[in-house]
Amino acid sequence: MEIRCRKGTCRFNNGCSCLADHVEVSKVACCNSFTPDPLKENVTVSNGNLFEISKELSPRNLRNVPLSCRSRNCLFNKETKCCANGIFVIDDEENAGCATYIER
Repeated sequence: MEIRCRKGTCRFNNGCSCLADHVEVSKVACCNSFTPDPLKENVTVSNGNLFEISKELSPRNLRNVPLSCRSRNCLFNKETKCCANGIFVIDDEENAGCATYIER
């Protein structure tokens, strides 16, 4: 599963790929695994389509990472496990929002 992330200030963000060992999406579709990194406090991911960044500049991180979802209304939530092929986390001001969330 690929986890793409635009939350540039997260300690697990490596070139828009998530390096966390476990990812949990909250009831309100926010990434609970987001951990601010003081060394990245001024890092922002530029506007534009994240998926157009070349793989040489944005490493793909295809790992079998446990992904739990507490958002009961999400189409991809199957008994608190995310069944999407991958997720996309966006920088939602104070939060790291799950953009893959689709309400049933």
